[in-house]
Amino acid sequence: LCPALCTAAEAIGTATLRNRATLVGNLCNASPAADTAPVLLVLDATVCSTDREGFRRTPMANFFQGVRRTTLGREEIVTSVTLSPPEGLRTVFHKQQRIRGHDLAVVNLAGSYSPQSRQIRVAIGSCAPIPVLLPPVEVHGADRAKVVGKVLELARRALSPISDVRATSSYRWAVLEALLHRAIEELLGGGRR
Repeated sequence: LCPALCTAAEAIGTATLRNRATLVGNLCNASPAADTAPVLLVLDATVCSTDREGFRRTPMANFFQGVRRTTLGREEIVTSVTLSPPEGLRTVFHKQQRIRGHDLAVVNLAGSYSPQSRQIRVAIGSCAPIPVLLPPVEVHGADRAKVVGKVLELARRALSPISDVRATSSYRWAVLEALLHRAIEELLGGGRR
C-alpha cells in the first residue's frame, strides 16, 4: 500500500524490538525522531482513540503536542490509525543516523507526490520538538532545484534543529538538505508507489 511506511517501520530499533513493537507505540511515545510519524503526516493519517467518554478522531497533524506529549487524555488509548492515500501517490522515506542499525534519527523525512494535484508534501522529524508537516508545494515544470528551494525555504521557517549528543544543528541542516534533494528526485522521477 505505501512503500515509505514499510521503509520507516523497518528503520525502527532492532529486529527484536520490531517484533514486539507497534506503529501506535512508535507514535504514542511522541519522540521528535519517531520514524513512522513523518510518513503518516504526509499521508494525512488519522489517529482514532477511545476512553470512557467515547470515540474520537484526531488528524495526525494535530496529534503531537511536544516532546513525549500527545493529545491523548489520561485514560485514552489509540484503537487504530487510518489512512487512505489517493491512487498513484508516490512516497519516500529517508533517515540519517549516527550508526547503521538501530540508532535514533539525526534527521528523518517523508515525502509524497500526487501526479493528479501536482503537489509535493514533506514532513520532517528530529529537527523540532515535534515532527513537522510543511505546507504543500506546487510542482510546475520539471525544475527540481526550484522545488527543493521552495521546500527548504518552508523548512527554514518551520524548523529549529538543536545541537545534542547525536548531531549539531548545522549538521542536521546539511543532512536535511541532502535528504530533501534525494527525496524530491525520487518523487518526481517516478518514485515508489
